[in-house]
Amino acid sequence: GRRQDALDNYRACVELSDALQLARKHGLIKAPTKTRRRLWLTLS
Repeated sequence: GRRQDALDNYRACVELSDALQLARKHGLIKAPTKTRRRLWLTLS
Protein backbone atom coordinates (compact mmCIF):
# COMPACT_ATOMS: atom_id res chain seq x y z
CA GLY A 1 0.00 0.00 0.00
CA ARG A 2 0.91 3.66 -0.03
CA ARG A 3 2.01 3.50 3.60
CA GLN A 4 4.52 0.75 2.81
CA ASP A 5 5.82 2.77 -0.13
CA ALA A 6 6.35 5.73 2.16
CA LEU A 7 8.20 3.53 4.64
CA ASP A 8 10.42 2.14 1.90
CA ASN A 9 11.15 5.64 0.62
CA TYR A 10 11.98 6.79 4.14
CA ARG A 11 14.29 3.86 4.71
CA ALA A 12 16.02 4.46 1.39
CA CYS A 13 16.53 8.13 2.22
CA VAL A 14 17.96 7.27 5.63
CA GLU A 15 20.37 4.76 4.13
CA LEU A 16 21.36 7.27 1.47
CA SER A 17 22.06 10.01 3.98
CA ASP A 18 24.04 7.56 6.14
CA ALA A 19 26.11 6.60 3.11
CA LEU A 20 26.63 10.28 2.27
CA GLN A 21 27.81 11.03 5.79
CA LEU A 22 30.21 8.08 5.75
CA ALA A 23 31.60 9.11 2.38
CA ARG A 24 32.03 12.69 3.53
CA LYS A 25 33.69 11.58 6.75
CA HIS A 26 36.25 9.67 4.71
CA GLY A 27 36.68 12.59 2.34
CA LEU A 28 35.34 10.65 -0.64
CA ILE A 29 32.78 13.27 -1.57
CA LYS A 30 31.89 16.74 -0.49
CA ALA A 31 28.13 16.86 -0.52
CA PRO A 32 26.69 20.34 -0.96
CA THR A 33 24.45 21.55 1.83
CA LYS A 34 21.65 21.96 -0.68
CA THR A 35 21.51 18.19 -1.19
CA ARG A 36 21.32 17.58 2.55
CA ARG A 37 18.58 20.15 2.92
CA ARG A 38 16.62 18.51 0.10
CA LEU A 39 17.01 15.15 1.85
CA TRP A 40 15.60 16.59 5.06
CA LEU A 41 12.71 18.19 3.19
CA THR A 42 11.98 14.82 1.62
CA LEU A 43 12.00 13.13 5.00
CA SER A 44 9.82 15.58 6.89
